Amino acid sequence: MMTIIVLWILLGLIALIVILLHFSARIYVHAAADGLTLKVKYFWFTVYPREPKSKRNKKQKKAKTKKKSETAPTADDFSDDLDSEITDEMLMTGDFDEKDLAPAEPQKTSSEDDLDESEPERKFEATKPEKAADNKKTKDKHAEDKSKKQKEERHPSKLANLKAKYLKYKPYIPLACSTVRRLLKTIRIRIDSAEVRVGREDAHEAAIYYGAVQGAIAGLLTPLAEFFTLSVKNCNVECAFTENTISGKCDFSVRVRPSALIAIAVCAGVNFLKIRHNEKKVPEQK
Repeated sequence: MMTIIVLWILLGLIALIVILLHFSARIYVHAAADGLTLKVKYFWFTVYPREPKSKRNKKQKKAKTKKKSETAPTADDFSDDLDSEITDEMLMTGDFDEKDLAPAEPQKTSSEDDLDESEPERKFEATKPEKAADNKKTKDKHAEDKSKKQKEERHPSKLANLKAKYLKYKPYIPLACSTVRRLLKTIRIRIDSAEVRVGREDAHEAAIYYGAVQGAIAGLLTPLAEFFTLSVKNCNVECAFTENTISGKCDFSVRVRPSALIAIAVCAGVNFLKIRHNEKKVPEQK
């Protein structure tokens, strides 16, 4: 009975996670001459920008710092300890030694003694005959020259290496292109309002600028529509014939479903494993 209850609970959790992943994350962007503002939301929660911390937290931090400063030891505490060690009677009679007031000399540790003992051995090692070192150097040079020659004989030219790498990764190129295209199509861009104001004092120049801006907007929207899922609600270009101005603002949102991204990643991984398995089969058959 308990196992059935646990299974039902697990199934309910899995269903809840799947439902949550179907909701899309939204990014709201406002671009204008003043600057660019971003706002990221998932469900009804604002992920970015985060709200500023409350004043209560600041007050609590200040109170903690005050408590720490009160509990920290001061110079007066250390002076009281010295007064307790050397009393007024000792000062009057002169019963104390000057050694008590002098600072204690640092004692040598065992590691320092070991270093002092190991110094003559190191000096003895440094004064070895140089002939053996020269012979070793010549042998190392000959070995390096031989290894270089062997590497040059074994390794082919750069073009051959590039060709081998291309043939190795050639089956994966169509898979990568298709997955990237599908990922980009899952990103949905919605232009809520885009307004551009162009103007010149001369009517002929104003008309030229108006046409150039219209062409630039069309040239920008067409590739976006090819790669992403694009929807335009409002896009206007206004022409002013009495002033030299060029200004604009745009409000758009980007939406992505986490479930779609996970599904595409899983499909890409399965296809990758299939291609890898087929490549391993081919040399075995040969």
